Amino acid sequence: MRTWWMGAVLAAVAACSSAVRPDAGLAANRSVGEFSLRDLNGRRVRLSEHQGKVILLSFWATWCEPCQNELPQLGKIWERHRSRGFELLSINVDPPDAENAVREIAGRLKLEFPVLLDSAGDVVNRYNPRLELPYSVLLDRAGRIHSVHQGYVSGDEEILEEKIQALLGE
Repeated sequence: MRTWWMGAVLAAVAACSSAVRPDAGLAANRSVGEFSLRDLNGRRVRLSEHQGKVILLSFWATWCEPCQNELPQLGKIWERHRSRGFELLSINVDPPDAENAVREIAGRLKLEFPVLLDSAGDVVNRYNPRLELPYSVLLDRAGRIHSVHQGYVSGDEEILEEKIQALLGE
């Protein structure tokens, strides 16, 4: 059993807060590499399938309360802008034995956007090795990092939506 996450869980629980923190890692305008993750229906989803779109990668976990507060807000943004080239890929970072909890939360929150499973930690380690949650990476249409955001407080979604609208040319 892979336990990459066990040592990080305690640190991540402390980091999972409603406080907004500036990014400490990813550089803007950096291109990101390809990845492929399974969604809740068992389908493999590749980042490159969404080439040419503005993409938000939203990392979250079942035990992170701010994550659960943020996800419905992100869903509203996705609904408003997906027809204009915006995609939201929520990436759950819980271990494999938590898949039922992920399904329960996705159902309770009525998440309509893709929920991807990164139970091995391959993708989260690339973007957010400190596992500070919630954590979002906004990519422009060329697949370059536009901005990142750690944490969630009410109102953060308005700032994010302005960035998305700018990238969409609205």
